[in-house]
Amino acid sequence: PNVLFNEFETTSLKVSALAYMDDTLWIANSQSDLNNIVNIAE
Repeated sequence: PNVLFNEFETTSLKVSALAYMDDTLWIANSQSDLNNIVNIAE
């Protein structure tokens, strides 16, 4: 970024939700999706 000319750049990052349960690794796009998967698995 060039703060002298008031120029900035924005960077975004998407992080998946991750859970470990009973020797199984669960990966989802969001915590809400992960909660749904875990609720079904219970």
